[in-house]
Amino acid sequence: MGSGKTTDQLLVKKLHESTPQALEKAQNLLTATAKYVEKSGLLSSEASRLRNMQSKYYEFHRALMEEQPTSDRQLGGEEDLKAVYNCLSLVSDAFPNWQKEYETLNRFIKLF
Repeated sequence: MGSGKTTDQLLVKKLHESTPQALEKAQNLLTATAKYVEKSGLLSSEASRLRNMQSKYYEFHRALMEEQPTSDRQLGGEEDLKAVYNCLSLVSDAFPNWQKEYETLNRFIKLF
């Protein structure tokens, strides 16, 4: 979980080159997760923040699956889940300041 306190620009560049859409969607997912964790959002309920986080997760997952070859894995299976965790682990190393959000995502991903 995160290797430091500042953004690792070199890793961000590497992620952007290999999975640009997934990186963008992961950042959107982190923002939605932050709103869930912080209970922020004018006139939003916990349920609506959770739905938004789930929706952003699906967008991230879809982008990641489109950017990675599928020949080695069964769609929707354990290999997909490993790919999600691997990508989010790299994102965590690139953007280590979101620790509460990563912890929250670790709890919810299998439920999504």
